[in-house]
Amino acid sequence: PTGTYEFVTSANANDMTGDSITRFAISGALAFTNASSSSAVISADGSYTEFNTGENGGEYGAGYIAKWTGIKPSADGTITVRASTGNGSTTGVSYGFSGFMLKRTN
Repeated sequence: PTGTYEFVTSANANDMTGDSITRFAISGALAFTNASSSSAVISADGSYTEFNTGENGGEYGAGYIAKWTGIKPSADGTITVRASTGNGSTTGVSYGFSGFMLKRTN
């Protein structure tokens, strides 16, 4: 709980068949800075990042990432990062983490 962390994730279905906006959101942290890809959609408070994970790699994509730095976890040492359907959709397709990195920075 006394450390500071960095979290990076992304997803890529490598599929141009539809609009697959995924929202990656952090919660439970006392502090953080959103350092995600600048052309992704980032909430005003930095708590979430959205991008098209269907077209995020290979010949189709830009290689977007969701990234938070300076993460201070809650008093019990936890944070939560979730992937869900983005862009306000309740029926769209989204993809979970293709991979992630959690690193203690101090």
